[in-house]
Amino acid sequence: MITVIGLGVEKGDLTKRGEAVLLEAAQKNRPILVRTANTRSYQTVVEIGVKHECLDRVYESSRNFATLAKNLAKAVVESGEDAVYLVDGAATEDNSVKALIKRTRGKIEIIDGVSKTT
Repeated sequence: MITVIGLGVEKGDLTKRGEAVLLEAAQKNRPILVRTANTRSYQTVVEIGVKHECLDRVYESSRNFATLAKNLAKAVVESGEDAVYLVDGAATEDNSVKALIKRTRGKIEIIDGVSKTT
């Protein structure tokens, strides 16, 4: 099952549960994908030191935000059903996560993070 973890807004916003799942995924060599390295919360991933791949290349190949969300979801699915996908903010508010839910018919686990809207 694909796991989505919200990193929150700032460095250090990652929940204890999110960190535990992330560390366990790294130990099991699950693919860990980060939506973008261009956020403050990405520094948490760097500090934890887990092997991961940033999907910034998908931004460059997408025409608009609607296709971006679909292309990010596609990249996550193509990484395998044991992938872990990290997004900034609250995962439930992220458009690429909403596209991923549609693409997988809801067969994902979501560990939410601190919202960008608070």
